[in-house]
Amino acid sequence: MSDEKLLYSFEVTRQVEKTVEEKSTDETGAEITKKTKTLVDEPVKVVIKRPNRRQGDEAEIEYAVHFSAMVRKGLVSKAILLDQANGVMAESDVKELKRLSNELEKIQGEYIKTGAFAQGKKKEAKVKELTDKNTAIAKEILALENKYRSIFENTAESKAELRRMTWYRLNLSHIEEDGKLSPIYSGETFDEKMESYYQKEEEPDETYSKISQKLALVFAILQYNWGASKEEIDEILKNVESGE
Repeated sequence: MSDEKLLYSFEVTRQVEKTVEEKSTDETGAEITKKTKTLVDEPVKVVIKRPNRRQGDEAEIEYAVHFSAMVRKGLVSKAILLDQANGVMAESDVKELKRLSNELEKIQGEYIKTGAFAQGKKKEAKVKELTDKNTAIAKEILALENKYRSIFENTAESKAELRRMTWYRLNLSHIEEDGKLSPIYSGETFDEKMESYYQKEEEPDETYSKISQKLALVFAILQYNWGASKEEIDEILKNVESGE
């Protein structure tokens, strides 16, 4: 597939049983072929496609629907949480989070208007600028929220963000074999893909477990930086896997 449609790719290994032929000669000099079965490592290529504009819009709708559903179920939004955070959070942290959240919302709105999911040389500079700003602010927000992780992990936004990233994972993740892509999660609708996801997670084989762990890490990185290059993602993964 063309590079502009590829967001990221990686390989894992799986063991497959193959028949191996061993040739030798007997006492008369006649050739003997002995066939034995053995397990060999075989690479499996996983490809994450770049979301197109339609998919970006659908993911945002999924976020909005799930956010509303979580609010109806009683989860508070971050805005309400911050308004009620006196005594639980430092006042300076509350003010800074409100400021950063407003900045991030403006940048993400501009990001969507620019058509960041569409590729083209004319848009590259603007997209890179917005991506860098988005990443920098998101890191500041994450650093502050990590101080109060137990408070923020159950907000409506946190649950909706997880849902959006799950949507991307289920729709963008593929296995490449002989130049052809096959979706990792089967189904036509999001609900059908979710059912496929649950089945694979509940009864994983060794190969899928490797793929699932790597996908979880990659999409966690992409959540705040869709413009990250393969090299940048590789570097972050290297640091995470080494415990840095």
